[in-house]
Parts: sequence; structure tokens; C-alpha cells
Amino acid sequence: MSQQPHPTMLDAVPAAELVRRWRTVSADPGMFPYDAVVDAYHEVGKHFTGAELLEELNRVQAAARPRHEILDPFLDAALDKFDDRYDYVTYLALDLLGLPDPVPVLDGVPAEPQQELCRWLFAGLMADALAFEEAARDDKHTILPGLRPGWGLADKRLRHLRRAIRPVLGELGIADGPDLAAAVARRSPVDGRRLRCSMLPVYTHHDEWMFIRVLQCFETVFQWVSLSLAAAIAAIRAGDAPGGVTHLLAAVGALNAAAPAFSVLATLQPVAFQEFRRYTEGASAIQSRSYKVMEALCRRPDAERIDSAAFTLVPPVRERILTTYPSLLEALQACEDRLAGPERARIDAAMQTFADRLIRWRQTHYRLARRMLGDRTGTGYTEGVPYLDRVRTIPVFAPPTP
Repeated sequence: MSQQPHPTMLDAVPAAELVRRWRTVSADPGMFPYDAVVDAYHEVGKHFTGAELLEELNRVQAAARPRHEILDPFLDAALDKFDDRYDYVTYLALDLLGLPDPVPVLDGVPAEPQQELCRWLFAGLMADALAFEEAARDDKHTILPGLRPGWGLADKRLRHLRRAIRPVLGELGIADGPDLAAAVARRSPVDGRRLRCSMLPVYTHHDEWMFIRVLQCFETVFQWVSLSLAAAIAAIRAGDAPGGVTHLLAAVGALNAAAPAFSVLATLQPVAFQEFRRYTEGASAIQSRSYKVMEALCRRPDAERIDSAAFTLVPPVRERILTTYPSLLEALQACEDRLAGPERARIDAAMQTFADRLIRWRQTHYRLARRMLGDRTGTGYTEGVPYLDRVRTIPVFAPPTP
């Protein structure tokens, strides 16, 4: 076990004072001292953030005012441990990222603008991870100083990060080069505060920054895939078989965008992972909302699956799956008399391509988790690797069992 000492649980007085002044003088969400608060969290880690700052943030959260799209999800993530609400969604500050909802697409709203937003968000998250790693390697910052990788591992991680971001940069028309984060930010529609404020690591070990950014990228890709699946469902319902194929292949492309991120994640130092993982109890990828939506848009989960912890841990998503979300399989079954011959064959081929890609993603996730966790249980009071082993072969599109 690492001998890195725990941070001292000191109050971040300057940040707390800035929040107090803001609360008593301005209370304008646009003027909130986000940077000072985030810096205070980075200084000691969320798990060790001081009481004075937490209490000031709690007063802000408790105040009666209209909900703000940046401030309130930021407070939800920043105060999750203080409020005993800590989970995977708040650990990754997913509500702050502004991931688009696929439901309007099911009703015929074009998916492309929201898919483009996911591309920009993916690029911004990856570029931020790249900038953090480059600056740390070159000793240009002291953020999260614990267990920094040596030059060899740092360069390997940077190579994988550039490989992971390059395809999406090409789609966005951005050339790979120096200061990529700034190049992406200049053109991105994503508010930079969303990226800045969504990095709230629990501890002070270097690798947690990359870990959080890669998981946020995965969640972004799941939502991106869900938008494509929703568009495919809408097209098939409308009798547009070619459109259904196009959107299914777009879903394949989104999953392909995520694949190189596993190589980045594989550079995570096991000793660093085990150190910061001690403070992530209560948060587990089994609580991913975006993955469950993606899964359900392919086909309605079996009764056993929908009643398992994977779905009962995300009650709002489970309810929407039971009452709102149609599945691609159901859409095809409803249109069987209108889709036949070559059109149906092309749809089936696109579905098989997507299913193969998703199964491969699950297998890679399982192998990496087994390497990192071994026989340890998962966080979030879950089984960990045995759970991933069971679910990695769940059929993507096969009809559910009674």
C-alpha cells in the first residue's frame, strides 16, 4: 500500500470566504466563484474537503432560487458526500455535463445536432485529460501530485490519448497539434465551466484525473449511441429502412469512438487505483444511467434483468424503460409486414454489426476490470468482476425471455 500521507482535513478558508461573500452580496449564478471552489477540492480531494467550505456550499444549495443549469448540478456533485448521496452519477458529475436526452429523437426530432454535441463533449473531455497529463509530465502544475507516473508511462498514456481523440477531431475538422484543449474550446458549443466543474476527484492521486475523464467519455458515448438508436427506431416506425440502417451504423461509429479509450484506461497504475478507490465506496458503474438506456433501446430487458440491482439502483431510468422507451426490437416487430427482403436484410446486418461491437466493448471492459480488481468486490456495494462476467454475453437484440 502506498505510503502517501492523507491530506490534512483543513478548511479551504479562501474559497469558503468567497462563497460567503457571493452568497451575501451577489447570488448571481454567473458570478459564483467556481474556480476557487474547484481549486479547493483539488487541493485535498472531495473526501477531505473542509467543513467550512462544505457548509457554505450547503447554504447556497438550500437557498430558494430558480434552478441554474451550471450551479445546481455542480452543487449536487460537490455536496454528494456531505449529503450522503454519493454515487456514480455524482462522482462523475454527469448531470453537469449536459448529456442530451434521446426521448425527443424517438418522437422525430433530428438526432444530428445532439450527436454533434456529444462529439464536442467527447473531444473536450479527452483534450482536457491530454492537457493535464502533458502539463504534469513537464512539471507545469502541482494538481493531484500523488503517485505521478514516470516519463515512460506518461509518454505512453499521452500517445494513447492522442490516438483516442484523433478520429473525433477529424469529424469536427480540428487538426491534431499543440494546446489541443484550447483549440477544441475555441470552437466547442460546450460551456467550459461544465468541463472545469465536472472534475471533482475524491483524493489527490494523479491518475484519478484520467480515470474520471475516461469514464465521462464512456458515458458521453453511451448517450451518443442512444441518440442514434432512438433515431433508428423513429426511422423504422416511419417505414424508412435506409434511415434505420444509417442510424444503426452511426451507433456503431459512436462505439468505435470509445474503443481506444480503453487503452488509455489500461495505463492506470494499480497502486494509485487502489488508493483513491478507498474513497469511492458507494459509486459503481452498475449505476450508469446512460448504459441502461442504451441497453433498453436495443430491446426491453428480461424480467430478471429489469428487477436486478443494475436497474433498481437507477429508479428513474427503470421507470422510463417500463413506461416510455420503445425498443428497436419492438419497432421491428411492429413493422414486420412493411419490412421484408433486402431492406430487412440490411437492417439485420446493421444490427449484427452493432451487437458485435457492443459485445466486444463488454468483453474489453471485463478483461480490464479483472486485471485491475482481481477478486476484490466492486464499489457501490456490488460484486465487481463476477457481475461483469455474467452480463458480458447478454444478447443485445434477442427477444426477452418470459
